[in-house]
Amino acid sequence: MTLLILRWSRRMGWGPWHRFALGAAGLVTYAWHGFPQPPSFPAPANVDLIGNAVFALAALGLLAFVVVRLRRTAPPT
Repeated sequence: MTLLILRWSRRMGWGPWHRFALGAAGLVTYAWHGFPQPPSFPAPANVDLIGNAVFALAALGLLAFVVVRLRRTAPPT
């Protein structure tokens, strides 16, 4: 995957929206992976679920913030 990304990133037209898509994919994958993953330390199931939900919502909020900033500085082509 790293080799593909390096190859794609050298193409003409590669820009901030492409970098955002790569970062967003990694962040969202990390966020959803937390739900089926067992907790790192003993915690009640509801606390684990709430923690995962808070992280996932914070991740989505961060992505929404970045989209707003990108639209102001680099409109999609």
